[in-house]
Amino acid sequence: MINPIIMGFKKEYWEYHGSFVKLPLILVCCILLLPLLAIISNGSLDIFIYQDLQTSTQQELALSISTVIPSALMAFFGGFSLLVQFYYLLNCLFDEKRDLSVMFWRSLPVSDLSTVITKLLTGALIIPSLFLTAAALLYLCLTILGALILAIGYDLSLFAYVFSSQTVASFATNWLSILSNSLWLLPLYSWLMLASIIAKKSPFLWAIVPVIAALVFEWILVSWFNWPQHFIYDLLHDYFWGQQSPSMTLDTLINITAHKPINVVALIFSTVLLYATYQLRRRAQ
Repeated sequence: MINPIIMGFKKEYWEYHGSFVKLPLILVCCILLLPLLAIISNGSLDIFIYQDLQTSTQQELALSISTVIPSALMAFFGGFSLLVQFYYLLNCLFDEKRDLSVMFWRSLPVSDLSTVITKLLTGALIIPSLFLTAAALLYLCLTILGALILAIGYDLSLFAYVFSSQTVASFATNWLSILSNSLWLLPLYSWLMLASIIAKKSPFLWAIVPVIAALVFEWILVSWFNWPQHFIYDLLHDYFWGQQSPSMTLDTLINITAHKPINVVALIFSTVLLYATYQLRRRAQ
């Protein structure tokens, strides 16, 4: 089972390496150019960042470098990661049917089950891991470059803050949250994959139209026929917006289903959707 999955990961990389690798690197390069452009436009190293550092306390510097900056970078790259994840999961099975490459991969010793698992793991874990790696790389480049400039030009050392335990803890928390977020969003990921295998055209519409139609139908029942409550709307709201994804700790790793909004019902629902996706992949022509 291991070799087919590894082959599957290589296949996904070959087909989507632009979104997986090139896009994060382009974001890193673009953001790294901003300080350079600021220095060029000011004509010297005596820029506004240093002026802010002069008026900051040691605690403010430590908080900014070890917590605020990593969190901001993780949030920025995490937003792009979600967009790429949704795009990938909506198209990973649809593209195979459209270009008939599904028939070629069927000729190889790779089962449909391993294909579905590989695509799910790629969308849920691999893509956010690559984007968070890019965020960590950007953080190191920015902070080390800034610390070198301040150490050489102004005799101000910030290296202790760059590699502090708070910085490591901040990045570790975001890395651990990949697993909790993946479990939390598993129903959405499974739904997108099901739409991808069902769709003959525009998988995005196949993913969103049934949900909108169900919400409109429920609204009609409640507004015109005195239906007791908005069941579908309340369910979606409470799960995705009512609470945030729980942070992953050793406690949640031991008993993941005890922490809302991740629950057994959501995992069972996701399993049903993934099984339907697997069955449809087996019958894809």
